[in-house]
Amino acid sequence: MPTLPLLKAGPDPQPLTPTMNESLFDRLNTLGGWELKPEVIRRVMQSRPRILGSIYEANPALEGLSQGKVTLLFRAFDDPKALGGQPKYRPQTIGDCVGRTGAMIGDEQAAILAAAGKIRWPGRSIAASVYGEARVEIGRDEHGTRVGGDGAVVAYAVEAVTKFGLLHEDLIQVDGQTYDLRGKFDDDDLASQWGNHGVPQPLWPTAHHFLFKDFSPVKTAQEAADAIAGGHSIWFGTSQAYWSGRLPARRDDRGFLPARGTTGHSYHANGQIDDGQIQALVLDNKQWGDEWVTGPEGKYPIGAGRWLSSYEDFQRVIDRSGGDCYAVSRYEGFPIIEDEISWITL
Repeated sequence: MPTLPLLKAGPDPQPLTPTMNESLFDRLNTLGGWELKPEVIRRVMQSRPRILGSIYEANPALEGLSQGKVTLLFRAFDDPKALGGQPKYRPQTIGDCVGRTGAMIGDEQAAILAAAGKIRWPGRSIAASVYGEARVEIGRDEHGTRVGGDGAVVAYAVEAVTKFGLLHEDLIQVDGQTYDLRGKFDDDDLASQWGNHGVPQPLWPTAHHFLFKDFSPVKTAQEAADAIAGGHSIWFGTSQAYWSGRLPARRDDRGFLPARGTTGHSYHANGQIDDGQIQALVLDNKQWGDEWVTGPEGKYPIGAGRWLSSYEDFQRVIDRSGGDCYAVSRYEGFPIIEDEISWITL
């Protein structure tokens, strides 16, 4: 199997938080931000044009696709036509992990498209747009037009990115107003504002330019691996952590973290490894920055903020998501986008 080059460090579009201290670690460990609401999950899934029991019902060709493969979606960031290096994020300071995760997936999928020459790199996705849409534009039936506190349901967020889309860093002028979103991709002040009042309506048509087209529940670790092998990201909220006690967590010599501890958090899976020696998913929690987890990366360069999970441990993540775990795609029907990801699939 080919040896992958080291990941490149991405540019810093804005100053990043200095080296973490213990008080910040302690805050991250208890921040939360994911809400489990089974009635919301059922309502969202039942409102779909077609009700799917698994991703294999959307595309049977995905079943078993990951066997014998290594697919690292995040490597698309390294392409000069995309970000030109791995993304960096300031650690979240409020419970907006659902919005942060959605924006990270938006970045990931945009990088795949840009690296494949299908779009120009649009800039970093604005986490506040996902967070505001999930809480207000989609969640208004439950919450009203103003929402207090932090947190969101992933089901609302996946519906939001398929109905409203994502905003990106830009200077947007519309209806005589100027919205300067440059450098705002991980701005928690903006997330707090839009999370309570919603995304300004004049920006909705701009967000609509980058839509996800489909989502499906994921019920097993194997489904997650097969979806990733097809080019699709896995977005979830769960009470299952891979850390307990004080941070930073530390990967073992192979790059794994064991599932342990509890949380109320949203993060995502963006890589699968099934090479005859290792069978694992790559999980990504870079919304906490790069320093919350340390230790060896193992056989493959997975990069800062990420770790390997066994299938067994990821099944615990799914089981403790209450059904709030999805594959998301930029295409209807979850096609295998081999033409876009062949260079990051071994």
